[in-house]
Amino acid sequence: MKSVKAKTGSYGYAYGRAYVIDNDINVTKRSVTDIASELNRLDSAIKNVDSILKKARNNADDKAASVIDAQIAMLYDKSFLEEIRRMINEEAVCGEYAVSETGRTFAANFEKLDNAYLNARSADIRGISERLCRQLTGRDEEIIIDSPSIVCAYELTPELVSTIDKTNIKGFVSQKGTKTSHVSILCGNYGIPYLFGVDLSGEGIKSGVEIAVDTEASMLYIEPTDAIKKQIDESAIQKSVPEEADFDGRVKICANIGSVREAEYAVEAGADGIGLFRTEFLYMGETLPTEEEQFEVYRAVVTAMEGRTVIIRTMDIGADKKSPCVKLLPQENPALGKRAIRICLEEHDLFKTQLRAILRAACYGDVKIMYPMITSVAELERIKEILQESIDELATEDMSYSVPDQGVMIETPSAALLSDRLASEVDFFSIGTNDLTQYTLAVDRMAEELDDYFDVHSEAVMCLIKMVIKNAHAAGIWVGICGELGGDEWAVPRLLEMGIDELSVSPSKISRVRALAAEAAKSDTQEEAGLGAEIICAPADGRVIGMSEIPDPAFSGGMLGKCMGIIPDNGNVYAPCDGEVYMIAETKHAIGIMSDYGNDVLIHVGIDTVSLGGKGFDVLVSEKDRVTKGMLIMKMDRDVIRAANLSDMIITVVKEK
Repeated sequence: MKSVKAKTGSYGYAYGRAYVIDNDINVTKRSVTDIASELNRLDSAIKNVDSILKKARNNADDKAASVIDAQIAMLYDKSFLEEIRRMINEEAVCGEYAVSETGRTFAANFEKLDNAYLNARSADIRGISERLCRQLTGRDEEIIIDSPSIVCAYELTPELVSTIDKTNIKGFVSQKGTKTSHVSILCGNYGIPYLFGVDLSGEGIKSGVEIAVDTEASMLYIEPTDAIKKQIDESAIQKSVPEEADFDGRVKICANIGSVREAEYAVEAGADGIGLFRTEFLYMGETLPTEEEQFEVYRAVVTAMEGRTVIIRTMDIGADKKSPCVKLLPQENPALGKRAIRICLEEHDLFKTQLRAILRAACYGDVKIMYPMITSVAELERIKEILQESIDELATEDMSYSVPDQGVMIETPSAALLSDRLASEVDFFSIGTNDLTQYTLAVDRMAEELDDYFDVHSEAVMCLIKMVIKNAHAAGIWVGICGELGGDEWAVPRLLEMGIDELSVSPSKISRVRALAAEAAKSDTQEEAGLGAEIICAPADGRVIGMSEIPDPAFSGGMLGKCMGIIPDNGNVYAPCDGEVYMIAETKHAIGIMSDYGNDVLIHVGIDTVSLGGKGFDVLVSEKDRVTKGMLIMKMDRDVIRAANLSDMIITVVKEK
């Protein structure tokens, strides 16, 4: 057995026979005399490839479909085809040679540019060039893999990963690649492990050789031993969620999606909701999507989720996401240019069309709206003005609508540093760790040569995340992660320790992340929920906040006793133990229970809520009443508390006898 250190593109474990795909089809330069016939042969090849790609697109999920759309666009790229036809006409060479040379030249030129989006297009060019050459040489036969295999290639193109039948594919391995490439993202979306940075020829990997991949350790094993294969099997099993796994509602595990089909996958995978619904696919046609078209899509996703929360992100066009119908001038650095909310704040009609569609779809379920690429409070104020205009228009037109909770993506250092102020303006945060890492470390996440500098576990990024969580909880709002870090084995327990409320990942990663969260919770359940010898139940449905994170020194400092906080999902407050009510605060915001164990248990609803003078609280028990664990003892009006700019966090304090 030989072990090879590699780099991880997407997570998982697998072993099988290597299936090596040769990227170099060895095109020979051949002269032609019948130019017209050769041009016709080229046109026929283009039509055949177009048919293959469109067939694959019909069976693809949204993310794969967008990649295939890029391939189709490249197939008909004017400058690409003009150069191929020029070579055939002027140099009298065969079509496959003209395609191969043009593709090689274009790809090389794009790779030299100081632009992440254009660098990434080089893979699209190589993919479409290879496909056209195979058509023209009669070697575009369908790749049939009929046994468990790991597909290996010098470079995996998005087109290949999207179109190949993945029934028997257990993993992918390549020499060329990056962590944040479209190939890595696609493999993760399909739930297939992927390693890159492997010198296939140098390591002697040929078709038929048995190999194994362990992406957690970033290791490739050539001719693995039975012990390694057993280890791979056990690791794969451990990553599937145990049926009895229960982490006390500590964190919600949600899905990132981009289509109705993916919403259905999310339900099948057991997602608690949709943490990120990308809407960019609606803008990939030649014309802008109408309000009605968007409304129908949003309503379909909300309906598919059967009452679960759906967070719809407004369109995030720009940077590496180009749209034919959203015209942007060339930008030297698109990642720092006009993109996402910046477009929306300049194109009010475009923005209002989407907002109106979301407001209408919110009538059909638990919808929340999220704004990307926020950098200031002023931007948020302008967004709210446009949202209000959309609401007023719908009301005037007598259209049914509902105003959803609003949140912002924290994906810039400025948003993280201003999170205390932003938190008072919205209902939730969602941290986009991919861009947050890129902007914090000043590293282009699409640049392969900077791959070693793109540290997803950066201490600086983790510090910003901790700051955001603390500021969010202090303001009484919840915070989630919707970037790749949400599915990272190293990061999940650390994010839970920081108090993250939601992890949102691709549907294929739901079970793995749920297992990671369950495993992490086992180690701290007693510390969080035990509060001493007596087991105390949470007094509300919601998210647990550690004692040190409670934004009130009287509680966080332990002056009143051991305690924990809950950011509630609703206004119901329950008895955390069996016992007798010995105290109800005059302002109704607190109830004291002497437990059957003899411990003094205080349920304190909100922070500084004594100032409300009892407004917003409906106590359902009286002093000396006996209560049982889980009994409803109070109802609070969260809107009243939040309208006063107060936190509705519920704190349980235990003084042991």
